[in-house]
Amino acid sequence: VLNKIISKYMNKYNFSLISKSINEFVFEDFSSWYIELNKLHQNGYHLRKVLKKVLIVLHPFIPFLTDYLFKEIFNEELLEQKRLMFRNYKNTEKIDKVIEIVSELRKYREKHNISKKEKLQYWIKNNSLDSDSLNLINKLAIAEIFENNVSILKTNNFEIFLNLSESKQNEEQLRIEKEIKYLESEVQRSSAILSNPNFLAKAPKEKIELEKSKLEDY
Repeated sequence: VLNKIISKYMNKYNFSLISKSINEFVFEDFSSWYIELNKLHQNGYHLRKVLKKVLIVLHPFIPFLTDYLFKEIFNEELLEQKRLMFRNYKNTEKIDKVIEIVSELRKYREKHNISKKEKLQYWIKNNSLDSDSLNLINKLAIAEIFENNVSILKTNNFEIFLNLSESKQNEEQLRIEKEIKYLESEVQRSSAILSNPNFLAKAPKEKIELEKSKLEDY
């Protein structure tokens, strides 16, 4: 995917978007996930191979730093390298699902100030993930499978049930009740505005449509 993005913007001489795309890849995909996943499998060969490609791609934007790092890490001259392309994997669905679930569990842990010493106990409804994927989730999210749970997290593709202590259940119940009250008050506010003839007559069309959209979302 990165190869296609770079080629697309290079043909248009849009270097700012090339830089942005590379930055997102390095900081989000490579640094945040690839290195972390690699730690679990301890595959130094592939990690070095990808790092070599990353430095080559970054070279036009930070030439002196990439030259220095390439020489220090690989003991080779960067400019003598052949053009290296990132391999396109057709099926990344498996790892995408792992990242989706781990991200949601981590957000939940952070939101509720749950210590990393404490394992999250979770269960995935209609789970179709294989054991390797579940093991990755357990290690990355510091979690374990535990059926018959209470609190529900929803992602684009999954419903995740979490096992909570009694105190956490009470906290979650209060949070849900508070959120319901907030949404009810917002529905009342938005409905009152949209039923006000003066607002409908004087407000810009964009503002009216925005308020209608808010009400639908509530």
